[in-house]
Amino acid sequence: MKLNSNENLRSLFIIFISALTIFVTTYASAYTVNTYSHSEGDAYISPMGYFMLKDGSRLLRFYRPLNNERCNEPDLHIRLLHENGTISPLIVQNFSVPKFNFCRLDDGDVLSPDYIIITDLGRNNLIYILYYNISDTDYNLPFGRFIVEVDLDGNILGENWLGYNNYYDGHIIGRLGTFKFIFDSYDTFYYMKLADIHDPNILEWQKFRLTPITGRLQSGESGNVTRKNLDLQYDNPLFSFQTVDSGLGYIYSKNYTSQVINGELQPTLYVYVNFYKPEINDFTEPFIIYQTSIPNIFMTFAMCSVDNLGIGYQCIIQLRKITSTNPLNNEYFGHNLVLDVSFLSSGSVTRIVQLSGNYEKADVVIKYPLTYGGYLLMYKNSAQNGCLLGGDIFDPNDIYYSTWDIPQNFIIQSPCISIYNFIYMRFESIWKITPTDLTIVSTDVPRFILFDDTALTLKPAKISTIEPQYGANISLGRNNLIITYEVPISLSVRNITIYKVDGTNVLMRQTTSGQASEFFSIDNDMIVSLNLLSSTFNERNVEYHVSIDPNFVMHKETNEPIDRLQHTSWILFTNSTEEDPYADYFSGSIRLTPEGTALFNKDKKTFVNQLLQEISLILPVDLDRLKIEDRQQVDTSTPLGQLIIPLQIEPTKNLSKRNTYNLHNDLNTMILNKPFTKISNYPYTSLLDQSYGYKLNVGIKELILDNKETILAAIVVFFIILLVYLWARRKGERNEDNKNKKGSYMIVLKVGLSIMDFVLDGLFIYKNGYDITILFIPREWLKENAIIASVFTLFSATNVEVLNILSSNVFEIFSANFKKKTESLIFWFGVTNFIIKDIPQFYIQVYYITHIISYNIIPFLNLVTSSAMIVLNVIGKLYKIIIECQKQNSEEGEFADEESIDDDKDK
Repeated sequence: MKLNSNENLRSLFIIFISALTIFVTTYASAYTVNTYSHSEGDAYISPMGYFMLKDGSRLLRFYRPLNNERCNEPDLHIRLLHENGTISPLIVQNFSVPKFNFCRLDDGDVLSPDYIIITDLGRNNLIYILYYNISDTDYNLPFGRFIVEVDLDGNILGENWLGYNNYYDGHIIGRLGTFKFIFDSYDTFYYMKLADIHDPNILEWQKFRLTPITGRLQSGESGNVTRKNLDLQYDNPLFSFQTVDSGLGYIYSKNYTSQVINGELQPTLYVYVNFYKPEINDFTEPFIIYQTSIPNIFMTFAMCSVDNLGIGYQCIIQLRKITSTNPLNNEYFGHNLVLDVSFLSSGSVTRIVQLSGNYEKADVVIKYPLTYGGYLLMYKNSAQNGCLLGGDIFDPNDIYYSTWDIPQNFIIQSPCISIYNFIYMRFESIWKITPTDLTIVSTDVPRFILFDDTALTLKPAKISTIEPQYGANISLGRNNLIITYEVPISLSVRNITIYKVDGTNVLMRQTTSGQASEFFSIDNDMIVSLNLLSSTFNERNVEYHVSIDPNFVMHKETNEPIDRLQHTSWILFTNSTEEDPYADYFSGSIRLTPEGTALFNKDKKTFVNQLLQEISLILPVDLDRLKIEDRQQVDTSTPLGQLIIPLQIEPTKNLSKRNTYNLHNDLNTMILNKPFTKISNYPYTSLLDQSYGYKLNVGIKELILDNKETILAAIVVFFIILLVYLWARRKGERNEDNKNKKGSYMIVLKVGLSIMDFVLDGLFIYKNGYDITILFIPREWLKENAIIASVFTLFSATNVEVLNILSSNVFEIFSANFKKKTESLIFWFGVTNFIIKDIPQFYIQVYYITHIISYNIIPFLNLVTSSAMIVLNVIGKLYKIIIECQKQNSEEGEFADEESIDDDKDK
């Protein structure tokens, strides 16, 4: 046979490996044969489209060749084989693609697949169709590949672009772009292909994520990665496999001529493994898992997978030893060498076993882990019009158990399709296809380990128990989850994530990396306790899913990452009839990051609307219960002047909904723990300052209670001023009796309050002058008008009426005699000062308190003293005016009396 002929045979033998599920059946040591009737004309089945659906039906794609023997009918011909044995069509609505997609890859082989690929990407509720938008009239026009999302009713949900391709010599080249599956919090796929078909060293990748539950594709980042440093021999095959720690593994070989160095025969074949790490977008250094000095030996096939029952990885490697060559037709002759190799991601090889018997003669060998322990070692050989299948079952200790229970000399018809039925946990092979019938052989496999359904789903993640258990009802605000592992572990870099699930709506509540030590504790190297945020389980009668990423923990002894626990394997419920007590509205404030402040100032309306919608979804709460008023405050404690904005939560009389008190606590918790909640994932909530949280807006009562010491100090100062006033008044009254001089003692209060007001004004300007943008003058104006600013600053700081203390006769030293003109000037300057200083200052304080969000003690005391000053000024001014009027009336009366006396004398 020719050396590369195995490639063609392998392309006809497709085995779809599906995810494990919780459904189980009892093992029966017998195979079953079922024949189903199908539509006339569906004589050929596509190898690219046969898999299980969640309801137990199978999806199959047939095709009908056209007369030109190169292309098929431009129709998908998708059929659903239902559990009751009937077959019905699945019509994809409005699916119209260029006809070239239905042309076969191998023009001369009627069994060759066409360019259409149908897959489930590991899901069972959607199908995905890949096609090219190549022109049917001009193949040389630019074109590329698309992937279409389709639900099980045939509705197209969306479409994504995968990249450009090329047409050459009658075929689409560069078509070997494939989806590589990576496990993480989401199911992540990397669509990888050659960036340039002439340069095999550069790979182009496009990242997609499949959302939990819904399975919708979300396009992500894209880029290139080079493998030039690997020095690959591209004539040799390269195979990929999934890794545990959210990456991809590659196995490949290098051949060298036989030579002797220092008396030792050097290896002629090296088999390497290396890993692609998406987080660094690079390949790791390769390591050798096998080498041999046998001459003329080549690696023809390799299939690697995670060792679900052990630790690390296992590979079936098929080698071909060439013994002779026919120079006339370039045909090679030789024998196979088949190896079962186990290794760790560190590069340590833990086991190598050479397989013999039928496996040495096989074209393809596959080792498939069984759900209840053990393995199926399957082989395939080419046969006339099909493939000869066989295999053996090994127990969990890798010891031979029995021959695979299938018909003897079991030859299945091309294109040799076999799948694993993840619902009934059995293998199904399409045995025969005729124009009217379809025959499937099903074979069950043994159950070596007796698990209940829940324990079965925990086994791949090396977990023995979880608390609370699957399906448990939990209380609101539960504060921990407990996971007990089967092996000693240490925390690693990936996450454990809790989702709220409502039908197809999924909302992440908390995600925590193993590196976040404040959330985790470990007992006995096996029991992990996760501390939960109070906002995580916060709704009644809701379904929650817990997902554990691969490489959340590592095997402590080997540092080997441990596999994931899928979110469907740990489901919890919050069933509660208790209602929230009524709570009044909550008025609070949130602070924006510097980036959020800049975006807010550009478009306030859009920012507020988007922010409210995101908070409504995250809490969750009805949108009409959230309000943001049109007022902001600059937080002068931050170096970049971040904005504080108000956020009010309205109450509800529907006691089945969360009250304002609980909503405030949840939002505050989520903001303070932003990296671990959905707050960090939305574009506008991610601009909330984590260190600020969601704070209660302080009222007068709270302000006084929170600043009791400062209030007490202010009261003490006022009483000291009052005591000085009373003392001065009492002492002055004695002096009045002795010296017949009347003192003006009210000036003591006015001076004391003026000093207090002056100090508070300075503190207010220093600490709060920039809180409201409209109240402060830009620094640029102050620099340009320094003289004017200095004059008015000095003027505003003065209170000319303080001069009255000099003539107040409060103490003997204060006994100056001002002229009436001087007293009049002081009075009218005081009135002017009152109008242009005290009243505007009071207005500013009132404006500040009505527009500020986060009120503090300095503005409050400043308002109190300003109010007191205004009251004293008004009373003082009125008193002064009354006194002056009385004096004037008295003087006029005395003047009239004197004129009357003078008149009497003249008479």
